[in-house]
Amino acid sequence: AVRERELEDLPGAFGALAKAFRQDPAADVSQELLAELERLSEAGGMWTRCVELLDAVAEEYQDEPGLSSALVMRTARVHEVYLEDPTGAIDRYRRAMQIDPGRVEILESLDGLFKREARWEDLADLLRLRVAETSDASDRVELLMRLGELQETALERLDEAIEVYRQVLDDVAHHPPAIDALERLF
Repeated sequence: AVRERELEDLPGAFGALAKAFRQDPAADVSQELLAELERLSEAGGMWTRCVELLDAVAEEYQDEPGLSSALVMRTARVHEVYLEDPTGAIDRYRRAMQIDPGRVEILESLDGLFKREARWEDLADLLRLRVAETSDASDRVELLMRLGELQETALERLDEAIEVYRQVLDDVAHHPPAIDALERLF
């Protein structure tokens, strides 16, 4: 704080906080340090430096998947929001998914990015994965309907869309949107 306020040395302040953060990124105080690092990154245009730090710490703490994936998710968010780099964000979210495969926030973030970036094949693959992993019947139907609509419209794979809509009817015999979709396709 002294470096920042009195010396107007944002990079020096960032370096001092980064050193403290690296000592124990899992400590409660580290969340405050991380918030301060992000504030300094915003103020000093040091987002790339912030990503490098978080990537390095995530790598050092691979044996702690919760911490490691949380840090990688933060880098993904920085790529997405501050660096305006959706490809970098997608790469980071995929890395976080490898570290912590069942984390819903990762899947939802990828889902949103794939939609925004019109990456329809990737979205279809993700929806299939989410269908396979969900245990909730209503979530499964919702995901299958989204997959069917995607196959039908953006990917123009009508046979695959028909198959997906049939899966919905296997789960819920009288599902009006699936019935309507099948009638439309026949």
